Formats: sequence, structure tokens, C-alpha cells
Amino acid sequence: YVVSNMDSNGKFSPTSNFGASVRYAAPGTNVRTTWKGSGYATANGTSYAAPHVAGLLALSGGTLRSQGTVTADPDGKPDPIALK
Repeated sequence: YVVSNMDSNGKFSPTSNFGASVRYAAPGTNVRTTWKGSGYATANGTSYAAPHVAGLLALSGGTLRSQGTVTADPDGKPDPIALK
């Protein structure tokens, strides 16, 4: 699965990948995460969105639904928002 990154309002992130190969969008902007040596940090990127989709796929037995589409997708084809 190729995953794009969106914020908590469903807006496509400028740090995300995009294009015809993207199957789903997931949260990946301002994600609170653990950080080496300093406890916690806020980070962005598809590196945070992809594990979200992987977890949903594991919980759902490999079937995802969509919760609408992202806004402001630069390729003009809004990605579906992954939902279990």
C-alpha cells in the first residue's frame, strides 16, 4: 500500500507523497511520538501515516473502508481516508 499523509482535519499535507499509486490517506501531521534521548516530539510524514494504515489492515483482516477523501490533494484525485 502506498499511503499519503493528512492532518487531523483531512487536509493533504505538503510533506506527503502523491500520485496514482496512493491507495489511502491517514493521519501523519503533528503526530506525538517518542523521540530518542528527549522523551517526546511532534513529527510529520508518511512514515507516521503508513503504520496507521498497516494497523487498520491488521485489525480489519485486510479490508479497509473510506471515511471520505482528503482535501487539497495536488494531483487533483483526492485520496480516500482509511477507516477500519
